[in-house]
Amino acid sequence: MRDWLCIAIVAFCFIFDARADSGSIDLSKLERDLREVLDPLTDQRLIPGYFLTLHRSGETLLEISEGFADDELQLVPSKQTLYSIASMTKPLTALATVKLFSEGRISPDDPVSKYLPQFSNPLVAFGGSYDSQLE
Repeated sequence: MRDWLCIAIVAFCFIFDARADSGSIDLSKLERDLREVLDPLTDQRLIPGYFLTLHRSGETLLEISEGFADDELQLVPSKQTLYSIASMTKPLTALATVKLFSEGRISPDDPVSKYLPQFSNPLVAFGGSYDSQLE
């Protein structure tokens, strides 16, 4: 279930971005559509709750939530809620990378050090062992 939810979120991000570029977003319809998908997940106890916010160019377009961030404490989810997303960072990083590629803001030929200066002079442990001389 979590995999399908992640795929749906990634697909939504691309669809939303395409619509936002064309300026044809009906936010009240979008909220209804999102709640139609997300609310049953909390109703059926597939997820305890959610908080979803959409931003464009620094402006908050939409904020919706349902259920609880913590059932036991009855903590309502908000933008201040911290979530453990575990291995979900991989698809989110992939989404961000594809988005940056599509906008021409990064290139697969760019060295990593262009964006992360800490990687400009990496230490290499020959043979994969830190017991060997680092260069």
